[in-house]
Amino acid sequence: MTIMTNIFSAEMKKLMNLNKKTRIVKKIIQKRCAMEETSVIRGFHSLARRYCITNGKYWGRKYSKLQSQGRDREEDGFHYTLDAKKLYPRYVVLDAILPELEKYTPDDFNSLTDAKSKVFKVIHEAVSLLTKANDEDDITRNTMTEVRRDFIAYLEKASKVKLIKEPPFFYRRKLSKPDSDLLWTQLNNKWDIVKRGQWIPLDISENKQVLAFMEDYFESEVGF
Repeated sequence: MTIMTNIFSAEMKKLMNLNKKTRIVKKIIQKRCAMEETSVIRGFHSLARRYCITNGKYWGRKYSKLQSQGRDREEDGFHYTLDAKKLYPRYVVLDAILPELEKYTPDDFNSLTDAKSKVFKVIHEAVSLLTKANDEDDITRNTMTEVRRDFIAYLEKASKVKLIKEPPFFYRRKLSKPDSDLLWTQLNNKWDIVKRGQWIPLDISENKQVLAFMEDYFESEVGF
C-alpha cells in the first residue's frame, strides 16, 4: 500500500510540474503574441502616416512642376486644366487625411483589426475646406476618390512581416476637440484666456501676471 501511495504521489508531482511548465509556456506565448500585435499595430499606423506624407509631397512636387511649365490653367488664366485636375486633388485629399490619422496613436487601437477599421474610416471620410471646394467637379472628385481607394488597397496588401519591420516614425499627435477644449479650459483657469486665439495684449484679458512688450523693442533693450 505504501509503495502504491509513493508511486501515486510521484506521478502527481510530475503532473503538477508538467501543468506548471505548460502554464509558463502558455504565458510566454501570450506575451510574445501581445508584443507582436503591438509591433504590428505600431507599424500599421506608421505606414499609414508615412504613405500620406511621402505621397502628399510627391504629388505636390508634380503639381509645382506643372505650374512652372504653365500647364495648370486654361487660356483664360482662371480655370484648371485637365492635367491639373488630375494632379492637385491628390495632395489635397492626403493633406486632409493626415491630421485625422494623427489624432490617433498606436495605443488607441485594441488590435490590428480595430486599427484598420478606424484608419480606413478616416481615409474614407476625412475632409477639409479644399476637398469640399473640389467635390462638385467630377474630375477632381473622382481623382480624390481614386487616391482614397489606392491608399486603402496599399495598406490592405501590407503583410504582418512588413508591418513589424516598418521603421518607427516621428511622434506627432493632433489634438482632438475634447483634448483641445480641456487645454483651453486649463489655460483659462490659470491665465484668464477667455478668448481662444489671440491673447494679451490683443484681447480683453484682465490678467495682472503678464506684461506684454513689443518684440523688437524688448530684444534691443533686454535681448533674449
